[in-house]
Order: sequence, then structure tokens, then C-alpha cells
Amino acid sequence: MIDQITIQESAPIEQTPEALAGILGIKKPLTEEVFRAAIDNPGYMHNLLASKDTPAFINYLLSHPPASSGKKEADAKVKKKTSLELMAKASKSILKWSKAKFKTVSEEVYNQRLSACEQCEHWQDPPENVLYKLTSLTSKEKKDRKICGQCGCVTANKARLPHENCPVAHASVPGMSKWMELIK
Repeated sequence: MIDQITIQESAPIEQTPEALAGILGIKKPLTEEVFRAAIDNPGYMHNLLASKDTPAFINYLLSHPPASSGKKEADAKVKKKTSLELMAKASKSILKWSKAKFKTVSEEVYNQRLSACEQCEHWQDPPENVLYKLTSLTSKEKKDRKICGQCGCVTANKARLPHENCPVAHASVPGMSKWMELIK
């Protein structure tokens, strides 16, 4: 039987590693390396859950989390956003979009926004994360998978939505974002 975890909206994100440790029956806190590996690597998470009642196996897995896939640099650039935070943010955006009857910006505005993103120092490949892998399933080109390192959004998707804005202030125009729109 797999225990279920319920993360309440009011619970701090920092409690999540402790909750996972509780599910695994571990008294000591998980290291950040183990926790991130469990979140980002479904196979590792499965192995942890499957071996939770076998101390020798669980201890081995905890001592040997999977190696990074070479994305540490991209991960470090992205402000630490958990999958839970990203899903909450995406849900709010979809709700706003639905209230606007799923309208999108004109092709001209979309191209201007995306061009600004492509020239920005925060535009980068996404970190290794299940959520980003899911969003990339509908992307035709690699550039459509790139994200903003400040907010974590997939820029090709965010740039289409009228209610969204770039989170980065324009360097020379006060009050404007890099998309040359008023900062909200």
C-alpha cells in the first residue's frame, strides 16, 4: 500500500521533504539532492517507495541518488520553483485565460514578445523536471520549450496570453517590462 501525501496550500514548501521522509518511514530529513532527485526522476521515486520497508535498499538509494543530467547550470539559473508552485501558477493563468474566453494576442504582439524573450539573459532551457517534460510534448521546436529563468514559465506559451506580462523590468524604460508593456 502506498501512503498518500496531501500538501495543503498553507503548508510551506520546505515541509515537502519532511513529508516524503515520513512516507518513506525515514526519521532523518532528506538531503536536498535526494529530494530533488525523487521529484525529478520518477524511476528513483518508484524505487524509493518500493524499497521503503527494506532498510538496506532504502539506505543504499538514499546514499546514492541519481547523478545530475548535466542541467545543474540551468537549474541554478531558475529561481527555485517546485512543480507544485508551477502548477498553481499555471492553474491561475488558465483560469484568467478562460475568463477572457481563451483569446490570444495578435501574431504581431506574440512575435514581439517572443523576440524580447529570445534576447533576454533569463531565456534558457528548462531544468530536468517532470512538469517541463509534459509541457514539451506539444512543442514542435526546441525553442518552444525554453523558459524564463525568473518566473519559470514556458515563454512560447506565456507570450500568447493577453493577461500575462514579462516579470523583468526593461533596463532603460522605467515602469515597462522587457515586453515593452506596463509592469503589472
